[in-house]
Amino acid sequence: MMRNQCNEVIITSQEHNSNMNQPSVVSSNNTEDEFSSDGVAKKRKAPPQSCFESEECSSNAELSKVCFKGSSSPAPIMEISCVSSESSISSDSEVSECTTTSTIEEVEEVLWSYMQDGSCWQVNKLSVSRQGRDLQRWDTDQRTSSLIRLTTGAVPITNDGRIVLVSSAKKREWILPKGGWESDESIEESALRETFEEAGLLGVLGPRLSDITFETRKAKKRRLENNSSANLFLSTGKSDQKDISTFSPAVSGCESCKTCAPSRTELSCEPKKYDMCRMSLFICCVTRVLDTWPESGRARKLCTIDEAIKAVRPEFKEALLEVKEKGLHLPPNLN
Repeated sequence: MMRNQCNEVIITSQEHNSNMNQPSVVSSNNTEDEFSSDGVAKKRKAPPQSCFESEECSSNAELSKVCFKGSSSPAPIMEISCVSSESSISSDSEVSECTTTSTIEEVEEVLWSYMQDGSCWQVNKLSVSRQGRDLQRWDTDQRTSSLIRLTTGAVPITNDGRIVLVSSAKKREWILPKGGWESDESIEESALRETFEEAGLLGVLGPRLSDITFETRKAKKRRLENNSSANLFLSTGKSDQKDISTFSPAVSGCESCKTCAPSRTELSCEPKKYDMCRMSLFICCVTRVLDTWPESGRARKLCTIDEAIKAVRPEFKEALLEVKEKGLHLPPNLN
């Protein structure tokens, strides 16, 4: 295994064959295959790219001016340096050189975000965003037995009471940083991780907002298409579908639901089929703005609470309305 000057891990064909059952380690800008535990190749997502012009976004300098200060960094910032081949360490020293994995000198800054109880969550600037749903947490709708994907995130606020929005991964829209809550982390850790990975922001968690359950956009699109086809048949007696049974709405997890009426179609019961998400957001007082982060292709924008409410889609709007109603965007005293 080698590293190039961009600190990307290069896996040789021999090493690749010997690690078919393990995920490959790649940089955030790499889109090569990963391999699941059963040896199946999985494509990594392309890195997010903002669809906004630079004048529509907030600069790093502008964002840094409105960070919270004072107790935002109660723990010291540490630096971990890597010894290069030109090190002054003598050849008979027991300290091994890092040139076995790197050909250049590396300095990795260890940074921190903080939870409500003062405990810290450590982040490495060189880390990459998590991908895949192997560790994804799920819940089940008690009425329909359908799966609900659990997500977490934050409403980042600044010391002047504004909100930081981030650009969507592919679309021209502003969102709040959020993503899947995974089984190896607490809900607070997940919220801080998503805020770092998507927005490049560190901070101190504040109050948790009310959970919001919403239909995914793909599920809504399917439902509207099915309704449109059904209405066409009822009004004309003709269908653009080959089989009227396809009008039956999709139901997930019906095999374990003994009270549901049987579907008229043969449904797949794959565990990752879902139509609903439940989102848990926290207030996050921004203490540091990073210039590079795992999803640096995203843009960031400072907005007043009213501007943010108008700019985002319904599930984020609902969260921001709660923030405004409770005055949670008003800057607390962290000093």
